[in-house]
Amino acid sequence: LDVILECRADSKLEECVDEVRALRDVTKSLTFAMGVEAKRYDMGDELFRRLRKGITTEQCVEQAERLHELDCDVKAYTIIGSPWLGGPSFLEKGYRKNIDWLIETAFDTVKFEINDMKVEIVGIAPFFPYKHTNEPIPEDWCPISATEATEVANQLKQVTDVRIDFTSRSIHFPYGNFWIKRNEKK
Repeated sequence: LDVILECRADSKLEECVDEVRALRDVTKSLTFAMGVEAKRYDMGDELFRRLRKGITTEQCVEQAERLHELDCDVKAYTIIGSPWLGGPSFLEKGYRKNIDWLIETAFDTVKFEINDMKVEIVGIAPFFPYKHTNEPIPEDWCPISATEATEVANQLKQVTDVRIDFTSRSIHFPYGNFWIKRNEKK
């Protein structure tokens, strides 16, 4: 089996080294996936704080190093266009400025995952709010289109040898369409 397990950058890996080795020995491949979500070099760990990740850049890199020392692969998740990142306001600066900043953030995140964490796989997906999204969506945010998200993934595939796993999700809203709620025309 090819096994991918989820872990956090602050997981206590040292407490289960024997179990990880045993699992690695009986699988074809063992990968641990961590949710980095969003990272910008010009903002340090600020995006992690905004996303309430409870982790640091240093923890991501150190956890990836420990997993590699155990002969495991590492996968990191990137979310394109999370609404809590900040950047140029959609309402004040317009869609293009807002979305360009979010796409630039996705590229910076993947750069961090590949260059600093040395991941073998990047999982990338656009953010769409689901019914039970924990935090209110800011009024000055709008979702990235599936077409633009696909193009981001395609461009990333062209500039790296690291495997890019792209998933585009359907939009699920509890109270109607995003654009209708904002009185926007289709």
